[in-house]
Amino acid sequence: MSYYDSVRDRSVVQMVRDALAWPDNDVVAIFPSGELTRDVLAQRCDALRDELVGRGVRPQSRVAYVGNPDACIMIAQFAIALAGGVPVPLPERSSQDAWADLVSVTGASFVVCETGRRDRVASMMEDRGLVLPVIEVAPDGTLVSPLGAQPCSDYECTPSDLAEVVLSSGSTGTPKAFAFTQDVEYYFVSTWLQIYGEREGGRFLSVGLSGCMHSLLSCLLRREVFVAYAAPMTAADFARTIERHRITDAFVPPFILDDLADLYIEGDIDFSSLQRIAYAGQAMPASEKQAIAQKVDCELVQFYGNTESGLLACLGPDDHRSGDVGILASAGVPFSNLGTCIQVWDFNTGEPLGAGAIGRVMVRGRGVTRRIMGADADFMVVDGWRDTEDAGYLDESGRLYVKGRACDALAGRDGVLFAIDIEGSVLSHSAVSAGSVQVVADAAGAKHVFAWVELASGENLQPELFAIGLARDCGISESLVHVTVLDEIPRLPRPPYKVDKSLLKGEALAVLNGTMSATA
Repeated sequence: MSYYDSVRDRSVVQMVRDALAWPDNDVVAIFPSGELTRDVLAQRCDALRDELVGRGVRPQSRVAYVGNPDACIMIAQFAIALAGGVPVPLPERSSQDAWADLVSVTGASFVVCETGRRDRVASMMEDRGLVLPVIEVAPDGTLVSPLGAQPCSDYECTPSDLAEVVLSSGSTGTPKAFAFTQDVEYYFVSTWLQIYGEREGGRFLSVGLSGCMHSLLSCLLRREVFVAYAAPMTAADFARTIERHRITDAFVPPFILDDLADLYIEGDIDFSSLQRIAYAGQAMPASEKQAIAQKVDCELVQFYGNTESGLLACLGPDDHRSGDVGILASAGVPFSNLGTCIQVWDFNTGEPLGAGAIGRVMVRGRGVTRRIMGADADFMVVDGWRDTEDAGYLDESGRLYVKGRACDALAGRDGVLFAIDIEGSVLSHSAVSAGSVQVVADAAGAKHVFAWVELASGENLQPELFAIGLARDCGISESLVHVTVLDEIPRLPRPPYKVDKSLLKGEALAVLNGTMSATA
């Protein structure tokens, strides 16, 4: 491979062709609809490319696609790219209104639709008055009712062309669309190659297909068989899939990682094929990472980053084997060989800080995207540096330690505090069984602490007194602390059932605006 460099040397079209150019006509992907060999995958990509061009797709046309996690989703993304279009994912679980909003904000002018989603797409267009050509494909990626378009050639990209649209919802659950440039696409492929490494006869278990063409490309470029995960998202089902398909490496969602490690210890499932687990675990306590590393008999890699800034840093296998909680508390070291630089800047002055000083985490590199699609302006970039909106510090060896979101930082008696620090104090109370904390600024810029708590069975708690104690612990004014007792902390409806921070923030703003009480 020649992707371990900071300078892009090929287009996304060439990356797709490289990914399809396996030396032998072996099975290259396994989906719920069946296995695909190299030649079959390439033929179906070419057929859909020809259909797209024949239907009128032109260079840089935005082409939406939707369907179950099956071969059709991989083929749609590759074929759209080969035709010169820009793939736009419509999330399977999103509402029709959300689909229509994405079509509008991205300017999508075509839809590639898996057979089972044809009615929902038609309903979306009828409700919003949209008129878009729909190209229907079966789950295995074959065309349904093709026009019989003439064979055509791949599109020749230019450096300024967009590569794909990627969605990021964060904690709000509302999709935001980012357009990856050719440089950003190349960077993401390169970082995934570095995270997973290369191995002979590899099999990669993927938990996602839609909106991650870079991940699909990196798997096939590693010459690993792509295996689409199609079972319930539980540790037991995940483990059985690893055993059945002899998986060598996988991304494991953090919320099942601990349970998966326990299954290693139980010994009922054969994990002998598994060589590497990658996970996004910056929010995971170092002690938990240490315990997991002691249980599993394979390499562990943790990565840190986001859609807007790219993958920025990682903790490698040696870091996990060290068992050093100081190292495991970090996000690792930057991908400097790929041109990524990280600095920490003072919250107020914007000056770079030395080792150990907490400030805004700033990044410069090829993975940085400049704008959310539909926004009026680019993200603020200062001399090439973009604010990740995280706060943390670098140690003497260049390891990054992320403390939390910069907006969650506030000045306490003993220094800078973050929502996660305050949440730890809340959860240490014997009467509290669950809790969530947010730091929210009022109209004057003063930062308030909002804590929502669930009580343990049989326990009682007076919010006003609890707020006074919390203010004392944090070293801030009692008037800035608000505590609400809830029967249940609101959570998003899908695994990993994260706290619905968007809803809670709305309640906090309502309190600051005087439209609701801060206690219950």
